[in-house]
Amino acid sequence: MHLDYRVKLPDHDFVVAEKHKLIPSIYAGIIVKKDGEGKPEAVTHSGPTYVAIRSGKHSSSNAETHATDIHKLSEISAFENFMKTREGFVKPVFIFTCDGGPDENPRYERVIISAIQHFKDFDLDAVYIATNAPGRSAFNRVERRMAPLSRELTGVVLKHDNFGSHLDSSNKTIDLDLEKRNFESAGTVLSNIWSQLVIDGYPVVAKYIMPTETRLDVEQAKVLKRDAIWYANHVRESQYLLQIVKCEVVSCCGVQRSSLRRLLREEFLPPPVLIKQMSNGYVTTEKDDIEGKFAPLLLQLSLKLSSSSHLKQVPYDSYCPSVEGYLCKRSCGFCGLYFASYKATNQHKQLHKKQHEVPIAKIRPQRIAARRAREILCLDVNDDAIWLDEKDVDTTNVPDVIKLNENEVTAMPVINNLKEWVQSPWTEDD
Repeated sequence: MHLDYRVKLPDHDFVVAEKHKLIPSIYAGIIVKKDGEGKPEAVTHSGPTYVAIRSGKHSSSNAETHATDIHKLSEISAFENFMKTREGFVKPVFIFTCDGGPDENPRYERVIISAIQHFKDFDLDAVYIATNAPGRSAFNRVERRMAPLSRELTGVVLKHDNFGSHLDSSNKTIDLDLEKRNFESAGTVLSNIWSQLVIDGYPVVAKYIMPTETRLDVEQAKVLKRDAIWYANHVRESQYLLQIVKCEVVSCCGVQRSSLRRLLREEFLPPPVLIKQMSNGYVTTEKDDIEGKFAPLLLQLSLKLSSSSHLKQVPYDSYCPSVEGYLCKRSCGFCGLYFASYKATNQHKQLHKKQHEVPIAKIRPQRIAARRAREILCLDVNDDAIWLDEKDVDTTNVPDVIKLNENEVTAMPVINNLKEWVQSPWTEDD
């Protein structure tokens, strides 16, 4: 017996009407092999998958919706071993990797607020959110889940009018309630397709999220974000990594639930450092040394290695070429804390002005290369240039190229005999 299938699909997949699309947010649990300390291969690409599907017209994909989804992971049985201890408590340390989009990038304020809310709600010892540099999102482990998920949609057409058309002849919505029902129907069909999938032996859990579902309340986190003292003690920002860690004050953060402090005695992950092995052991080296390599974390902690910096504290982004020119302006001149944006730095500086009522410590460059309206082009020890506000720069006894040029006096010749002075120095041959 022979059976032929005739596949009939539309020639194009244009959107039926404005914002008529479904937005999937994908969360991948990652298995870490036991006894794999210090081995990158111990971090696998396998684990359960959760897909939250939302209406592209009635919902949105942002930091708050992602935070809500993370809370729901603790209620999904497939993620129980990832989210909870054997006693049923949420694990004390969260580590996230994500792409660099504006709704997930760890240096954006709304993402930081959501992370603080996780930190408080789950009584975590630490939260780490990391992202890849631009152009390297393919290394995000969740991308490995996209291929099998996309394959399941081959030949699938999601009807936009399962309960009847909610659009007029101009593709404008005329029945909002019917439109929401149609979106729910399409989203449910999609979730059923993906929920039947098994990736590398682990299940996929997909669910359509209704627009009316309550989002995570982040008001407590917003208050803590505005508390400059709490923020300076518990949060460290950088271009590609966010760290939120408990302090040692029990009245502030409660009792530590993990042994993380035994490993990180300084609370936060230290900035990366380049090292090379010499006859007298490991030594730190400059970023332009081709023999240098980044020290493994355990080696760096055991040898207490730290790179040098002309700033009060070594910024976590010291070896990031794309932000190298902004390190000074993103660092607090008073305490040396580094932030991932100018806005966060300026907000932090207000704390010192209120506490000490003294001028904020200014940045002292090696040279001043140029000036413009209320800004100075400063050169550091490596001749790297950056424009800074005049009020943030200490110009005392700093060589100023412009002033040196202004003070130069062109030597004028002294003429004693005009006839001799205008006489040609050349003589004619006979």
